[in-house]
Amino acid sequence: MKSSRNYPVYTVNKHAEGLLVGGHPWVYENDILSSPEAEPENGTLVDVVSTKGAYLGTGFLSLKSKIRVRLISRNANDTFDAAFWKRRVEYAWAYRKTVLEPADLTACRVIFGEADQFPGLTVDRFNNILVTQTLSVGMEKLKPILFPLLAEVLRADGQTIEGIYERNDEALRAKEGLAQNKGWFDLPGETHPDSTQTEICENGVFYHVDFENGQKTGFFLDQKYNRRAVARIAAGHTVLDCFTHTGSFALNAAKGGAARVTAADISAEAIAMAQRNAQRNNLTNMDFLCEDTFELLPRLEKEGRYTATRRCIQHGKVSVYAHCVSVADTACVLAETLHLRVNERALIRGALLHDYFLYDWHDKANGHHWHGFTHPGTALHNASEDWKLTPVEREIIKKHMFPLTPIPPTCREAWLVCLADKICAAKETTGGIYGKLPFAAKHNAQDK
Repeated sequence: MKSSRNYPVYTVNKHAEGLLVGGHPWVYENDILSSPEAEPENGTLVDVVSTKGAYLGTGFLSLKSKIRVRLISRNANDTFDAAFWKRRVEYAWAYRKTVLEPADLTACRVIFGEADQFPGLTVDRFNNILVTQTLSVGMEKLKPILFPLLAEVLRADGQTIEGIYERNDEALRAKEGLAQNKGWFDLPGETHPDSTQTEICENGVFYHVDFENGQKTGFFLDQKYNRRAVARIAAGHTVLDCFTHTGSFALNAAKGGAARVTAADISAEAIAMAQRNAQRNNLTNMDFLCEDTFELLPRLEKEGRYTATRRCIQHGKVSVYAHCVSVADTACVLAETLHLRVNERALIRGALLHDYFLYDWHDKANGHHWHGFTHPGTALHNASEDWKLTPVEREIIKKHMFPLTPIPPTCREAWLVCLADKICAAKETTGGIYGKLPFAAKHNAQDK
């Protein structure tokens, strides 16, 4: 039996009735046929009925928005007291415990707006902190009742909640007639933590979260399973993560076994946080760019990856690009001097690609301590992604560091590049000493 109705009544047209019966949670301004003569208070609860007076639901009124009513219930017997909202919070938390793994519960979206029948409210959990974003006037008015219930329900389940932080610095609040703000919500009789930063673990990746200044609520928790998918498909690939923010997709790709990951973002603060997260997770197969993605992508498309070798230093002040050109030239001179018949095309291509590792190996903070041993494999992987290589070219790239890498070359071209690489490295690192080597005279003549 329906309870007595004491709420203002809004009558909607057939279009809105069909939407609401079908499960839609909103009533738009243009679909309202009649409303109370005395305008109700903004954010109050109102009933929505059909042209025949059939009850369709109860929701929060928003006088400033084109979304005039946001439904919270379709049950005419509901009483919207603290016990009602506590049950709603309990339902939402129980659902998270059902669909999430236990390890994920310390970093998850606890309330997901209309999906949990809390219209306009997002609540994210970052370890011991709940971070909220309130985008509807009805939820704004409900905060004194609802927010203490959030902490109460989770704590009753054994969860540690030390505070609730509001991130209402969102322009959409203006459409509800609400001002922007952010700061700690004062739970009755409690003090909040001093810091607005914490650490979370998601998909086995640790993140430092700045929930005061990070985007949205501080971290995009709703992308948890997309990031997990990226970790699975990125293995062995070279990955570019644009708009990386604090590096979440890039970190998952790197942890998932990507050969190399580049994380790019226009924000220096975001890149600094992404680098900090990479170090926290001991991920060394990552590079970082502080650059506007809309300028970065056209540049990369125009340049291709090979021109990146111009920006990386190999020996002394010599770029990787210049080193590779010198090795190709030296290998050709060696073949001519020694009267060796070789596949010149493969010799030159292999020499130009032998150091195609595409990172600054001098940056030890990014984990390049074993560069001498590992970069032939990285160069071969990158070259294989960008070009179709012949077996000879693959052999050149893979074996050019012999004897530092123990397996010797098996073709003349690879032996020539192996030797040319060491001659050029000596020239680039020792300068004048190189000029006294017997081979140097002819090679210097070729340079001219």
